[in-house]
Amino acid sequence: MTSPGSGRAVRITLRWSTEDAPSGSLVWYDSDYHGVRAQAAPLGNGWSGVVRYDGTWQIMVVLDCAHQKDKALVAYGDLYGASGGTAVTGLGRVTTETARKAAGKYGCQVKAGEPLTRVSTARLGRPGTAKPLARAQGSCVALRDTSPTGSGTSGIMEYAADPDPRRPTATW
Repeated sequence: MTSPGSGRAVRITLRWSTEDAPSGSLVWYDSDYHGVRAQAAPLGNGWSGVVRYDGTWQIMVVLDCAHQKDKALVAYGDLYGASGGTAVTGLGRVTTETARKAAGKYGCQVKAGEPLTRVSTARLGRPGTAKPLARAQGSCVALRDTSPTGSGTSGIMEYAADPDPRRPTATW
């Protein structure tokens, strides 16, 4: 979808986990830009997904099919030409609801999150704020001992597992 004259565009891509990822989607995790460009923060509201920014806003959601253990629906949302705020929340809503409806259309029974009312961009880090892997906590602790050199991971950033304060926190 494009908005003529505004320079804004949204692209939603759907795929099954059993298929190859769309071109460019794995680039999210292929580079290290001082812990910022390749980072992803939890989407929240019970969704198994992330939000990230690398010059464009991106949201990825994965919905496991309850009755097909080896299959999940993966939705990617890309937002071009917007600075954030309500536009990112809109991208989150469109991406998650598209995934939910597509899963239902194709008979994939899923446990989806609550409708998004806000996607926080404040959780994304700033250059120079990554910590050494040796200081990992939460879910990243297991990465500490992967190799003597830290398995090529130059740094980590900490995020809440979900912005809901009643849920536990983790390091991503």
